[in-house]
Amino acid sequence: MVQYAAGVRKGLEFGASPRRWFPVFLVDALFFLLLVGMMGTNRTLLPSLVQAAQASLPLTPLAYAFLGSAALLGLAWFLIRAYVVGALIHQARKPREFQQSWRLARARYPSLLGSLVAVALVSVAAGMLPFLGWMFSVLAGLAFFFSLQSVMVRKSRALPSLEDSYRLFVHSLERVATRDAAFVGWVVVVLALGFLAGLFAYASALVAGATPLLVLGAVAGWITFSMLSFLLFFSPVFRMWLVLSVVSGMIALLFAVPALLVGLLSLSPSLLALTGDRLVQALLLFFLGRLDVLALMGCVFLVGSAIATAFTLKAQTEYYLQLTKKRFIIV
Repeated sequence: MVQYAAGVRKGLEFGASPRRWFPVFLVDALFFLLLVGMMGTNRTLLPSLVQAAQASLPLTPLAYAFLGSAALLGLAWFLIRAYVVGALIHQARKPREFQQSWRLARARYPSLLGSLVAVALVSVAAGMLPFLGWMFSVLAGLAFFFSLQSVMVRKSRALPSLEDSYRLFVHSLERVATRDAAFVGWVVVVLALGFLAGLFAYASALVAGATPLLVLGAVAGWITFSMLSFLLFFSPVFRMWLVLSVVSGMIALLFAVPALLVGLLSLSPSLLALTGDRLVQALLLFFLGRLDVLALMGCVFLVGSAIATAFTLKAQTEYYLQLTKKRFIIV
């Protein structure tokens, strides 16, 4: 059996170490503060940008320049963070090789980046499929769940890492899918309900006042998600993903609460009485005037996010080692 508790325990020990989470926090906080600085130098632009988005108005050249700069900043953050993630995965495999992990991450960086880009492209392409896109996007994320571990642990290249992760995902499903007629029946029902959910949601967006269709789409979508989760429980990879999502979400929430309290204590009661677009604009104007509060809130949350990231990478690597070393019996 998969040792889920052991993976969580080792992940928490790893994630709680400042030596592990601080590099992630440093990168995230640096780019977040740069973004806050950009907001500070464009205080008059951002409110008009929000109004243009709400009213579907054309953007000004200055607005395009700001959005382009923010996109470049996000791209730089993604490229550097990929390097840090690679080093942490190696440290999760060999905790004592702290210095060496950065050199190995640099050597494996092309494969790391290629794997990340390939997974993103496949997930986006799957999500664009009509009606069933969200379902295939979820499956793509699970199928390539261990691609980065394959790059750093087994030294696979980008495409072989996707194949390695895919094999781990389908291994426990092959016997059930080919021999169990009930399983195939569940798959057919889930696909049919997923199609109906997407169809209802699409129709409700086209027809004005089609609230019943929207409700039907939501109900069918929830039933589909529940049945899909039941199907995926045949796969240890899905159970691992579920465990990591719950624990990392709790860690992030633990730090999000004090961050939100800092923001709420800084707001006036009259501001909280607003609703809708007026509330959005008022909050934007408030934080533009109190960028110090925004920076403090963000940094508090980013500490929790960094700990959750380090925990996830360690536990994910532990589960990957269990799967590849065949320490468990597939059920």
